[in-house]
Amino acid sequence: MGIFILISLFVGIIDQASASPVLETILERRLQRVRESGKGGRAVVRIRGVTDDVAAAFVRLLYAGSRRGDGEVEEEVERYAEQLLVLAHAYRVPWLKRWCQEAIGSRLTPGTVEAIGSRLTPGTVVDALQLADLCDAPQLHLRCMRLLAKEFRAVERTEAWRFLRDNDPWQELDVLRRLHDADMRRRKWRRKRAEQKVYVELSDAMDILRHICTEGCTEVGPVGQAPAKSPCPAQFKLKEQQKEAMSASVAAKAGDGRWGLLVKKVKAVSVMSSLGKRSSPSQCC
Repeated sequence: MGIFILISLFVGIIDQASASPVLETILERRLQRVRESGKGGRAVVRIRGVTDDVAAAFVRLLYAGSRRGDGEVEEEVERYAEQLLVLAHAYRVPWLKRWCQEAIGSRLTPGTVEAIGSRLTPGTVVDALQLADLCDAPQLHLRCMRLLAKEFRAVERTEAWRFLRDNDPWQELDVLRRLHDADMRRRKWRRKRAEQKVYVELSDAMDILRHICTEGCTEVGPVGQAPAKSPCPAQFKLKEQQKEAMSASVAAKAGDGRWGLLVKKVKAVSVMSSLGKRSSPSQCC
């Protein structure tokens, strides 16, 4: 089953066929055979593997080109997205391939599945993933993997997943490996965020200690008693002792690699924190 493109009637498609190198080559060969035969018969190009409606929509899309905004054309892409993706991959039409991936991917998000009639649910995302692998559609593949990661419990109970597990264990292993890698990346990102938070708190604590050791508690005084106008000599002596103790502690731990790494990370976080707090020139004006 398939549509017959009459070259004698659809000669204008050759101008649009440059978007599809495969179709352009087929048309040129058909026309060359007609010229060499010297007969006035009609030559046809058959688009097989899809229904007549899908093949006709594919030809109309080649005429329309990559321009969007036509409601009828966008409706056809939405209606026949899966079949058009296969044709776009087979005939190498990259812009139509991207368009179909977007149309299919928009139906994969849980918020839009019900709005578009539940054509793609967790039960059909496995088929969409296999279609993405077959047609080399990375954008659609990424959207499928995101939905799998979010709705894996529901997908695991579907008939499509059980069929995949029983008949294509390598595909199942690849999906599980990708989900595991994504989960490990999320955990690593959360761990680094937690470490950054600890380093920020440690940097703030070091700043407070440095302020206490160098200037003292100038803002907080004894309870129920006014602070003295001039500090007593014992405070200066205590400050010097604290400075010496801190210097000795830092010098003793300077040779420790872990201590040095901790100091570097705290300094880096302190610098990044100060840069983040610094106001931009537009805010200052």
